[in-house]
Amino acid sequence: MPEMTVAELVDRLFKTHRRPDGREYTYHEVADALGGAIDSTSLSKLRTGAITNPGRRSLLLLCQFFHVPAAYFFPELDVLAPNATPISAEEQLHAAFRSMGVPGSVQEHLVGVAKAFHKTPESTDRE
Repeated sequence: MPEMTVAELVDRLFKTHRRPDGREYTYHEVADALGGAIDSTSLSKLRTGAITNPGRRSLLLLCQFFHVPAAYFFPELDVLAPNATPISAEEQLHAAFRSMGVPGSVQEHLVGVAKAFHKTPESTDRE
């Protein structure tokens, strides 16, 4: 699979990590949530490819806002951190649902259903 550009990765973040109501975040919403550390114009330029080599801080802030690991922009980091703390099953479910564009409120319900069906070690001992 060819390596994605920063613009393609940023575009994918906006398309797959949506607001709780299912809509895409606006550049202004992201900029406001980040306290203006990245302005809305820069976000637009990142997404369209006008900025091709953003700084470390910009990428880190996007990772924090969209709740993705740094390996999202640098997949080779996964190989370097084999002992990293794994994310919980609930966080994995939320990430999967976000990537499919499932609204936040629906995500909560689906995670609740998954938790209800999750077998605890005690329940498997009785079977």
